[in-house]
Amino acid sequence: MVTPAKIRLGVSKKPVSRESKTAYKQIEHRTVAIDELVGLIQSGHALGAICAGDHVYENFIGRQDIQLDIDASDFGDNPIPYFLNHLFVKQNGYLIYRTRTPGHCRIMFRLSKQITNPVQY
Repeated sequence: MVTPAKIRLGVSKKPVSRESKTAYKQIEHRTVAIDELVGLIQSGHALGAICAGDHVYENFIGRQDIQLDIDASDFGDNPIPYFLNHLFVKQNGYLIYRTRTPGHCRIMFRLSKQITNPVQY
């Protein structure tokens, strides 16, 4: 049996809402498998960079993923089928999911190693 690749990233300590102004800053460092990551997303946790202290540029430690936000009103309420058939996403995508905003999804790409330089990231 192949062990699923884990990913190291920042995860909000609590589920967040659009109204919350500080919850996204309260990030803990986690190493998770994809099934745990899906559970965190479904329960409303924000994902972010690993930081030393507050989740701000100056405190950036690293990130092992790149996420693309797709705001695609041309695709109706669910742009995922289009991107699932896209060759680059098929070959390199780690996770794709809808957000709470209609017509919006996020595509996550897992990097083989953590990028530790914020300018490079």
